[in-house]
Amino acid sequence: MKKLLSLPKNRKLSLVFLFLIMVVLYLLVFGYSGEFVNSEAQRIEYTDEAMVDGADFSIFVNLLIFGANGIISVFFFFIMFAVILIMVFLSLLFLLPWRFIAIRKNSVISETEYKTAKLMTIVFIIASAVTALIASHFTSLLYIVFLVAVPSVFLLLFVVSPLKEAYLKNSEPVSL
Repeated sequence: MKKLLSLPKNRKLSLVFLFLIMVVLYLLVFGYSGEFVNSEAQRIEYTDEAMVDGADFSIFVNLLIFGANGIISVFFFFIMFAVILIMVFLSLLFLLPWRFIAIRKNSVISETEYKTAKLMTIVFIIASAVTALIASHFTSLLYIVFLVAVPSVFLLLFVVSPLKEAYLKNSEPVSL
């Protein structure tokens, strides 16, 4: 904790903004996973008896119900895909500016800052995965995996990896 407090003001501020971005991304993952399960449409139930003028049309009615349930499934697949694209967009919207503002060519990254960002990312991944699974009642697992993976991958690409590179660049001994 002392090392974290001894960081320069701009580096502390960058970690605070990173934390706030992670909180927003966490809330988005939690919200999207919980609301998707709560908003799933009820499927139309099949019928055993569809009588028209004494004739049994249940086979034709069940065929129409089967088609309607298929359309509902396709509709929800597109909604899941759209939400994943929204998460891609929002992750990029938050993390790209942070990356280019917080990590420049002349930025001096300390080991403390790199390890703190790495730990924050690990905590984000675990917390968002666990709470998304709980919010979704352990259903739609593939959707939850993608929903958690999108911001996690972008955090690794735009935060942890550049911080590691900048830290290693600064910690290499200069040879004459």
